[in-house]
Amino acid sequence: MRNRGYGSVEYRNPETLMKIEFTSDPPVKKFELPDVRRKLDVPTSEGATIVNLVLGLPPKDSDQHSEFQVNGVPFWKAKPFTAKVGETQIWVMKNDSPFDHPMHLHGFFFLPLDDKLQPLHPMVWKDTLNVPQHQTVRILVRFDERPGMWMFHCHILDHAEGGLMGHVHLEPASSAEHAHH
Repeated sequence: MRNRGYGSVEYRNPETLMKIEFTSDPPVKKFELPDVRRKLDVPTSEGATIVNLVLGLPPKDSDQHSEFQVNGVPFWKAKPFTAKVGETQIWVMKNDSPFDHPMHLHGFFFLPLDDKLQPLHPMVWKDTLNVPQHQTVRILVRFDERPGMWMFHCHILDHAEGGLMGHVHLEPASSAEHAHH
């Protein structure tokens, strides 16, 4: 069992997920996989806007109530984060809660970064990345030509409904920044 924080493995008994049986069958014939390599164009992080997101779950109040929060507020009290079309941002997601949070960004792929803001290797574009309990992850996202309101949230739906989601308002570029030819 994977410990994703309080409640994920406590009070649960291990379960058998599969059974493996060995046979005397001949081995599966090996075959060569095609060499699939393509150049991954990495957007530069130079000039990127840093966006800090603190994922939290404060202690219960006197009514035994608590709600997940991004930067100190649950989604229903939060203002949208902002970005402009064409902008590159580095999101620094710090998880201050006792739970893992697989964070998902709607509509955009992002590149996971290390603590020096360099791409993790092997490089891979993602739309969901786990933010382990009491750890920090960094991602680089370039917002393309699709202005509007875009959601991000924890992919554990109880956490999302409990407050761990938000929106990015992607604003159109100004006419001086974006000209059609």
